[in-house]
Order: sequence, then C-alpha cells, then structure tokens
Amino acid sequence: TIWYTVGNQVYNDVEDDVVIDFWGETATGPQLLSSMTWTSDLAQGVQTASESIELTGVPTPLYDIWIAIDGGDDSSAGIIDECYEDNNVDEWGAFICP
Repeated sequence: TIWYTVGNQVYNDVEDDVVIDFWGETATGPQLLSSMTWTSDLAQGVQTASESIELTGVPTPLYDIWIAIDGGDDSSAGIIDECYEDNNVDEWGAFICP
C-alpha cells in the first residue's frame, strides 16, 4: 500500500482529469507499477488529504518508488499546460524493505 497526497502549487485551479503513475526501480530498470486517474478538482494552493493505492504484482527486488503526475517532468507527456512542468515527480527514496 502506498499513501500519497496531491497538491496544486500554481495560480490556477485544476479542473481536468490528471493521470498519476507509480513507478519502481527494479533489477532491470524503471517499471510502471500502477496508474490511476485523479478526477477531482484541485483548487490553487491546496493539498489533498492522504490517499492510498494497493499495488499488486510488484516485482522484487524493488529498490525505489516514485510518483509522476501528468506525465512527470516531461512537458510533452502531460495533458495540463502548466507554468512549472518540472515539479511533477516525487521520488521517495530507497526505503523498501525486503
């Protein structure tokens, strides 16, 4: 289970659906673990309450996990036109226990 929050740090409300991808670093490289669509509006300057997602079929060993919202830091992969396209990834570090 992964717990996460979603925040809107810009000057406009987000009213579009946003794809959230959960990635893991495996022995063979980065692997998409799960993906979901955020369908709730998010007002400017707001951070959501904690949400959770249950990941199944996670490969082992798993060395790291990160979350990428709206295509991550690649502006060509996102749907929402943002002022700052380089703050859409959060790497949680190598905290994974075997």
